[in-house]
Amino acid sequence: MIISDFSWILEILVGSVIGCAIGVSGVGGGALIQPALIHILKIPTITAVGTGLLYASLTKIWGSYNHIRIGNILYTPLFFFLLGGLPATIGVSIILNQLSHGPGREQLNHNLQLFMALVLLFSAFIMFIIRIKTRKKVEFESKASANNTMVFKNLSWFTKSICVTAGIIVGMLIGATSVGGGVLAVPFFLLILQMPIRKAIGSSILVSLALSLGGGSVFMFNGNAAYKTVILMSLGSTIGVTIGTRMTVWLKEKQLHLIMITLVTISGISLLFKAGH
Repeated sequence: MIISDFSWILEILVGSVIGCAIGVSGVGGGALIQPALIHILKIPTITAVGTGLLYASLTKIWGSYNHIRIGNILYTPLFFFLLGGLPATIGVSIILNQLSHGPGREQLNHNLQLFMALVLLFSAFIMFIIRIKTRKKVEFESKASANNTMVFKNLSWFTKSICVTAGIIVGMLIGATSVGGGVLAVPFFLLILQMPIRKAIGSSILVSLALSLGGGSVFMFNGNAAYKTVILMSLGSTIGVTIGTRMTVWLKEKQLHLIMITLVTISGISLLFKAGH
């Protein structure tokens, strides 16, 4: 009873820790949401997905606005990415919510948790690859021509189809787990489309906002989202992001990436271990 009465303190604290991780790492902190919701706050997996999607939507609004304001969005590839991603996210979310009202809800929660663990481990691997590739990318960008942005306004049909396909894959993963929006979109924009780093990050944040909002709306209308938890975690997140941002002054960039990769890996393993028992 005591834990229940003061659960709001725990929710704010969890939001603060996740916000701190986001502030420290810049990207990828969202991968910690699901383990926190399931392990610490004891929220059922299907409800944790909806809660994570709504939480991600709120945390991405301000970042998206800032990236739009400073011109860090490449709209043409983003449009085709969302053309595949948004229907995929909404479609998977609808299917999951329909299944959640059936007799196999407990098994669905188990399977989702196992799948979520694999997505987290894959995300950690992708973050490691990004860490290696971005060094060369920074050197390349310093020599890039002023026409770089024009390339993304005149995409070939082949490139457009790749964007749609990648959007479908990422959209399905987000709709099923709420994990992987920025972590999976960034490497696609960065390594496949060869976007400049800042524009890849800005575009991925806007993509993550749109997909999280689309999927989160489906979970919300089906009653599979903990609204109070979303609000309290978002409140804590604003505090945590400020602390995390200040911590970046003390830590080197290499240390920040390694900390985030380690945290995501541990989160994936913990969910994998719990799903197996």
